[in-house]
Amino acid sequence: MKFSKYFCPILGFAAGSLTEDGRPDEMSINAEIAEQENLLEYDIRGPDHKQPIYAKQGQTKSALRETFFRWQHKDVNHVPIPVELEEYMPLITRGIYQDAKRNYALRTCIDLKPWEGEDQYVRIFQGGGCYSYIGWAYYTQQVLSIGTRCNSQVGTFQHEFMHALGIFHEQSRPDRDTYVFINLTDVDPWYHGNFNKYPFSQVSIEDVEYDYESVMHYGPTGFVNGDGTSIDPYIPYFSNVIGQRKDFSRNDVAKINRMYQCSGPLINHFFCEFTEENIGGFVNQPIDDKELAEQENRIDWKQYDIRQSGIVGDISANDLDDCGDCKLRDTPLVFPETDHSDGRDFTGRYMVLNGSAYDAVDNTGRFGVMESRRFDTMVAEQCLEVWTNINSKQQNSYIDVEIWEADNRFGEIIGRFPIKKFRIDSDSVRNGKWNINRWTINAPYRFKVILRSQLGSNDDVVAVDDISIVDRACESHRWPIHNFAQLYEDKKAGEYIQSDIMTASTGHKFVLRFYPRGHPNRKGNEDYASLFLHLHESSNDLDLEWPWDKQWFKFIVQDQVPDVLFRMDQNRVRAIQVGYEYDEDLSDEPLSEKWGKITDADNDGVSERASIGYETFIPTFDIF
Repeated sequence: MKFSKYFCPILGFAAGSLTEDGRPDEMSINAEIAEQENLLEYDIRGPDHKQPIYAKQGQTKSALRETFFRWQHKDVNHVPIPVELEEYMPLITRGIYQDAKRNYALRTCIDLKPWEGEDQYVRIFQGGGCYSYIGWAYYTQQVLSIGTRCNSQVGTFQHEFMHALGIFHEQSRPDRDTYVFINLTDVDPWYHGNFNKYPFSQVSIEDVEYDYESVMHYGPTGFVNGDGTSIDPYIPYFSNVIGQRKDFSRNDVAKINRMYQCSGPLINHFFCEFTEENIGGFVNQPIDDKELAEQENRIDWKQYDIRQSGIVGDISANDLDDCGDCKLRDTPLVFPETDHSDGRDFTGRYMVLNGSAYDAVDNTGRFGVMESRRFDTMVAEQCLEVWTNINSKQQNSYIDVEIWEADNRFGEIIGRFPIKKFRIDSDSVRNGKWNINRWTINAPYRFKVILRSQLGSNDDVVAVDDISIVDRACESHRWPIHNFAQLYEDKKAGEYIQSDIMTASTGHKFVLRFYPRGHPNRKGNEDYASLFLHLHESSNDLDLEWPWDKQWFKFIVQDQVPDVLFRMDQNRVRAIQVGYEYDEDLSDEPLSEKWGKITDADNDGVSERASIGYETFIPTFDIF
């Protein structure tokens, strides 16, 4: 997980919310029901039948070795598991399920499909906690519970469904004592069996190394009866990592894919961080005739290596930069000292279009055109993400990101004009700094991406890094927060920064308030940053439906890992569902009044009453 210098919360709207106790885990949530529900390790449903699949109480494994108890499938690289949601499942949990379903398809070949009368299926219901059977446990329906305190993060659902796939807790592996110290000093003897480990003869670890970041790992204080810890990683850094419920780790994904022999995920995705010499299949759009290239005013994008402070190899299609014995200019060009992929100073690579290094050559007004390979899609919407860094003396350099249809025979571009074009202008505030650009696009089944840039002056440097395309829509809103370390230093506890006014799909206006050192209610405890959404009074003047209802909010801090497949975004979920009071709706005021027209606007037009979010949004440890 990497946030580095670029802290970028993204607010997403979809279709279902969270608790105020920081990082609740299955052990604390299920404490009152564990014995009643026969829960092994507090979230594994005990055996009712098919006894051979389960060991005796306390004998847990990393993953079921017996393939008979894994979900059966006929097709290669497609494991459909029918799922039925309880009819009265609240909006928040339905949204969590839909989001987790997409995450499984993005990373694995597991297809959580709607139940259509199949004999064997999983029924998700709102029980007293969060728990599941292990593997394929029934010849008919088997249940998985997502209770009222289990729907704060997508990772909790992923955890329970990994149990349903046949995967046990990470710290029950036979080799765990090499990586963690199990400290039972402050654990009641009744709970000691929850920390058992078992030999390789009983356990399949799917040839995956021990994973502190696994969504299947206990937290450090599980079953402790005081202030101590029960699991201490031998690498101390991971003391604040184990027990995470953000998302799959890389090794969680590897374990699922090896268990079910997935050759690739169900959802198409592409990413390129421009570290390899083949630059991810991009090329400078070829012009074979050098005179024609001059006429087109073309120069080439180059791959820049920060450590070498120079261009890598010769990837030029047009070879227009040779100036023989020309004299180097007196004032050197300024290139970014970090790439976005790595985030560390003086390391990494990116693509660059720049003014000439020679006195006798002027690149002002010249174009660079970089063309991708052909992409295929079978869905209506895709999320395109491009990181750019434009250092423009007069703020007149730009990049156009173009979507073109491609033919099915040779992948050549079709048509005279792009299907869609997005312009990225230079910005005086962010001049010379990395910026994220995201769009939901409606690409044809076969398409290419072209990056077309023009230099506004011979002193300009235009850089591109980390391009990704995923077969799903982008989050609906984003709010980059730059230079978080300085912001954290400048703000006191309880102070916030505020976003520009944003508009929901329903037309309602809102702002975000981010508290780097925590909400005023957490005064003296600055270990969490806080984030809240507030309705804005400008909504009152619009012909909108009131109260604002049936809204599902997913607040995200985007992990800066360039490959979407391996991101572990911090996420918290909230929902507004009038008539269904969630545990976090602690006010005596009915939701129909709280989310009605604004009557308590402050000087900024912001409602304090009509707000929703998290005091414990993200641990500051995760940011720094």
